[in-house]
Amino acid sequence: MIRTSPVSAARRAGPARGARRAAFTLVEVVIAATIMTLTVSVAVGVFSYALRIAKAQRTNLLMAEDSLNLQRILKEKVTSAQKFVIDQGRTLHIIQPDGGESVLQYIDADDNPETLVNNRLVWDPDSTTEGDETTLIRNISPMDDFPVFDQPPGNAALRVRLRLGDRSVNSASEDAVSGYGYQTFVVDSSFTPRNSVQ
Repeated sequence: MIRTSPVSAARRAGPARGARRAAFTLVEVVIAATIMTLTVSVAVGVFSYALRIAKAQRTNLLMAEDSLNLQRILKEKVTSAQKFVIDQGRTLHIIQPDGGESVLQYIDADDNPETLVNNRLVWDPDSTTEGDETTLIRNISPMDDFPVFDQPPGNAALRVRLRLGDRSVNSASEDAVSGYGYQTFVVDSSFTPRNSVQ
């Protein structure tokens, strides 16, 4: 004869009526995991989008600062110049009344304006001193069919035309330097020397 205790008989019989469950069912766990996965994926998507927008805004501000810095230097140096000399539309020699010479030069290391990463504008405040050159702006390109530096015929003004940022809407991802979306600044300014000598 087999003896059973009252506790083991109650376990075999199942939970008593009105007793509470102590765990989740498999269906409840799967639904909770699905909701959690969807919530996390939406949050990650929103966060990555916000990071791309923040990078684009930061780059946009830096390009605006570069543009203003370039225009400030040109206004200061060209308007106080005695004369300026343009070499092949890429180099600007600024001759000051005291005889000093500053140079602003567009450099394209591979001679391809489409690859922006090696295009830059270099400022040399004193052409007689080696090593004092500084890069003013990177990721620039000339405007289509225009030189960077130009002097229209019969005009004493210097015209500067260039593009900062993405060269076209269809830039490849490695050439889209401004981050998310197409962003560019166009600099098209004219400066006239006050102290010009004909």
